[in-house]
Amino acid sequence: MAKFQKVEEILKADLGRDLQECAEEGMFGMDHHVGICTNDCGYYIEGVEPDATGYICEDCGTKTVISDVEALWHMA
Repeated sequence: MAKFQKVEEILKADLGRDLQECAEEGMFGMDHHVGICTNDCGYYIEGVEPDATGYICEDCGTKTVISDVEALWHMA
C-alpha cells in the first residue's frame, strides 16, 4: 500500500485533487494548503501553513497532522 493512499482517495473524492495537486494549488495561491494525518487514518483539514507539522488529528487524537508540502517531502 502506498504511503497516504487512504487520504489521497478521500482528497480525490472530496476535493477532486490528489496530494500533489493540493500542494501546488496552495503554493501558487489558488487554494489553501491541506493538512493530512501521517497515521493514514484518512483525516485531512484545509487551511494549514505550508510548513505545518505536529497538528492534532481530530480523528485519531495524535499530533501527526502535517501539511501537503511536508507530506510530499516525506514521500520523496
